[in-house]
Amino acid sequence: MSDLEALIQRYVDCYNRMEIDDMMECVSDSVTFENFSNAGQSMQMNGKDALRQVAEARAWFQMKQRELKDKRGEAQRQYKRKKDAAADAARKAKEARR
Repeated sequence: MSDLEALIQRYVDCYNRMEIDDMMECVSDSVTFENFSNAGQSMQMNGKDALRQVAEARAWFQMKQRELKDKRGEAQRQYKRKKDAAADAARKAKEARR
């Protein structure tokens, strides 16, 4: 792997882990970051500070998504526990009537 390939791989790895400080070590102060999707170019940033701002905003949004997912999962677990407890209580009451 060439030095450039290793640098790109390090940047991608840091991006995937949202290690923003380490990402910034991979780019120059005059970096131009362009994002392309199937629809074409969707974003262009010039400079390390602009890239950091977008990365930090993305990291914050992902953190909030994880928090929401965790809360939703906990609410679902609580609902299942209550539903199971109600079913157990109904089963026990039915058995007691026999």
